[in-house]
Amino acid sequence: MAMQQEALLAAVKSKPYGKENLARFLARQSHLHLNGKGLDKIDATIMLSCPKLKVLYLFDNAIERVHFGSAGNCLTHLYLQHNHISSFGEVHGLRSLQKLYLDNNRLSSLSSLAALAPSLVELHVSSQRPEDGAPLDLSAGTLEQMSSLRVLACANNRISSALPLAGLVSLEVCDLSKNDIDGVQTLGPLLSAAPLRDVDLRGNPLSNSRQALDSVVVCARGLTTLNGRQLTKSERPYLEALHVKGLRHFAINRDIGLGCGGVQQGSPASAASD
Repeated sequence: MAMQQEALLAAVKSKPYGKENLARFLARQSHLHLNGKGLDKIDATIMLSCPKLKVLYLFDNAIERVHFGSAGNCLTHLYLQHNHISSFGEVHGLRSLQKLYLDNNRLSSLSSLAALAPSLVELHVSSQRPEDGAPLDLSAGTLEQMSSLRVLACANNRISSALPLAGLVSLEVCDLSKNDIDGVQTLGPLLSAAPLRDVDLRGNPLSNSRQALDSVVVCARGLTTLNGRQLTKSERPYLEALHVKGLRHFAINRDIGLGCGGVQQGSPASAASD
């Protein structure tokens, strides 16, 4: 359905000043509440009518595709959870977008988010349900462009490998719960490269292995929370000491210090495993 100015007026919490005309009133709005309105499509009309818009709530609709063209350069927060979105169209105007919420949609790949990559600080894409039922394609090339991304929520997407996340060099919080990751090896590059402080792997096969989780603790040097549990100050030093003594075998590569990626031959851990 087309978005008319009267509908936009109903999505604003405030009222016009006196005899202020509708166009001027909409032009100064920073927040718009269009959630739960039965919308099946959106276009640049919203942004053109509200050029100062910073926060747009569009969750709980039936939107299938997002297309804003060159409009929307002030928008910083976009809420699109619980829609039917399978891809993004032209959105190169969203140059200031920092937080994007897309949980519970129908994305098959993150590749259509490439135009948004440089500015994103938070990306929420959990529980995608594409028509073919395939795992979400993380699109390593797109993620590499998200150099400022600090928060990624990508739970429940049938993901078996975290290798495409290796380019997220600023990531601090990562939710990969309820996926199909069965070994720490594919997590290694991310754990070594990013300043992670909070990682959630609950519901993955590897979370059934105490040794795999201990490897994550040792590899991610800044980690403070794993699977919702706050790490103690002595936990990492204790595990590192076990490794040095050859009493515990972790996936540690001495070439990059305490990073992940397999045990170097000749290290105490590899000797203990022979």
